[in-house]
Amino acid sequence: MRIEGFRGELQRYPGMRVLETVEMFDDEITSYSVVRKLLENNSAIDAFFFSAGGKEGGIRAIVEAGRRKTPRIVTVD
Repeated sequence: MRIEGFRGELQRYPGMRVLETVEMFDDEITSYSVVRKLLENNSAIDAFFFSAGGKEGGIRAIVEAGRRKTPRIVTVD
């Protein structure tokens, strides 16, 4: 429901789009590795939405990526 709600709100902002939706299974290690791979494979990613547990691993991957402009991060939970 959180993802559906988030996607619904994005419709109000035509310049924003979801590139990919990924399950993290509330797991820090999975979150870290998935986010790291996403960042390595797509330089256009400029934001992440975490809707459950496991966000700390993903945030660590974002910080460690050391991008000149850190992606925006939205979390719930």
